[in-house]
Amino acid sequence: MRSGCPTKVMDKERRRADIQHLLKLSDPEHFRKAYLVPTLESGLIEMTVPGKPTSPNQKYRLTHLGLSYRRRLPADR
Repeated sequence: MRSGCPTKVMDKERRRADIQHLLKLSDPEHFRKAYLVPTLESGLIEMTVPGKPTSPNQKYRLTHLGLSYRRRLPADR
């Protein structure tokens, strides 16, 4: 997983734009393709409204697998 993995900033449910901002990424399409979709597909994060990916209320949260992965990440300095 990339060093800018969304799991690093997921301490609570977050909106896509908030995750993107915390990772200091400006292009929404690049963020979606390179970070969000792969992290969702790997099962590290999940949607809070799974049946409606474009819902204005959509947020993302860590899964149990994501929590375990995040604990193994090195601490930022």
